[in-house]
Amino acid sequence: MGASCGGFALPQSWDASLNRLPEADWADLDQPAKMKSLLEDYFRHGFCILQNTPTDRDSLKFLARRFGYLRETNFGELFNVEMKPNPSDLAYTDVALASHTDNPYRAPVPGIQYLHCLRNEVSGGLSTLVDGMAIAEALRREAPDQADVLERVSVRFRYEGPSAILEHFGPLIERDHVGIVRQIRLSSRLDYVPALDHDTLSLFYAGRKRLHVMSESDEFQIRFPFRPGTLLMMDNYRLLHGRTAFNGRQGHRHLQGCYIDHDGPASLYRMLVRDGVTTSVRRED
Repeated sequence: MGASCGGFALPQSWDASLNRLPEADWADLDQPAKMKSLLEDYFRHGFCILQNTPTDRDSLKFLARRFGYLRETNFGELFNVEMKPNPSDLAYTDVALASHTDNPYRAPVPGIQYLHCLRNEVSGGLSTLVDGMAIAEALRREAPDQADVLERVSVRFRYEGPSAILEHFGPLIERDHVGIVRQIRLSSRLDYVPALDHDTLSLFYAGRKRLHVMSESDEFQIRFPFRPGTLLMMDNYRLLHGRTAFNGRQGHRHLQGCYIDHDGPASLYRMLVRDGVTTSVRRED
């Protein structure tokens, strides 16, 4: 196993060359060692994929509660991602969704997001993931002055809907106390950049554009299909997610989603360690 901090596997940045997705069968998680191994993969990569989960409507409540308490929002405990006649969001259409992080306008921002596939009768609609840590570090190598501005400037994020008006502030790239990139806020339809001097503003927009370009590039983005029973668990602070376009006329595509806080999986892992659960050593990719 790789290096650890506080008992957890340290995050390891990855790009499109990642050749082993952190994946497990839902039934295997009844074995404590399998659960511990899955959580180690999650802490390392920022996501994991579970297959062969139940596909009953709202079964995600039970699935997510295996890891932590549901974070209810103005959208409810669960939200549905499917085509709608008069969509209020691009998620409810069949067009591609650019890489983004969810809900940067909330305080606090939801920590972990689940997406659960109930039905998928269409071609296309691949799930896309990008490691925000990887593109943030790439930007720092390429243009440290742009990276400095994105880490320093606090941006206002705002959502206004029929049941809530929400605002929160934060930089596009945020590091923790030891300098590790811990949060990416990239949602260009929701951000409001403050008034800045010309040079700072130029660096900000150049850096933000570069992050978007990298998040859509074949160098950093991985893609995989959602099949009925596929459950994606991802760190919304670290991972950017999206989807490719699909043909909604072919049939029904229905995902449900929800959020939990970071401390749920962290607590579960600590209890497995306390109980002496061991996992086999695996070679890092």
